[in-house]
Amino acid sequence: MLEIDESIQQDEPDSITSLRTPDLILRTPQRKDWAKLAVLANDPKIIKNLPEMSFPFAEDKTAQTSHLGGDQNNLPKDQYFAILNEQKTTIGAISCQHEAGGDSTDLSLWLAQAYWGRGYGTQACQALVDLMFLQHDIATIQATARVSSMASKRLLEKCGFQYCGTGMIRSAYYRGMIPIDRFKLERRIWQALRDWNHITPNKGAA
Repeated sequence: MLEIDESIQQDEPDSITSLRTPDLILRTPQRKDWAKLAVLANDPKIIKNLPEMSFPFAEDKTAQTSHLGGDQNNLPKDQYFAILNEQKTTIGAISCQHEAGGDSTDLSLWLAQAYWGRGYGTQACQALVDLMFLQHDIATIQATARVSSMASKRLLEKCGFQYCGTGMIRSAYYRGMIPIDRFKLERRIWQALRDWNHITPNKGAA
């Protein structure tokens, strides 16, 4: 089972869960993170590809609804992590949304434009996928990508997600429906891909 990174928790006691990858820290957002996330997410080049996120990104609303907490033996409705780089600069966010009683969860990820193309998205995605499958009894992780977002689709495929159809979803940014591609990652596929070994043993993960 994944373990809390105690060194991060000592410096940042508000963090409930922290994961460490070779280049990133994923931590439970603190109050100081929300203002930064709001500024980053309101970049039109980011938010136009995030149909599930309201526009503009509301700091107060997000702080109330996207909170990781509760019984760690049961998957909360939302598990939300701020993504920090090695300099502990907040560069994006990743989350999983789960319906009570369901056997799947929906993953969402975004990064500030300045940090695109560095492999950070792949590291963050793999870290949260591992956390979800190791800690929770779910069969599938689902994700969507805007049809025109080739980078998002490549990232999901790199992490083992398989294309499973198309759909339409409402975009608050465009104030209408936009086409999306749907992807899923089954537990058996994830188990076959566990050699990505991106989380440092005993320093945020086991």
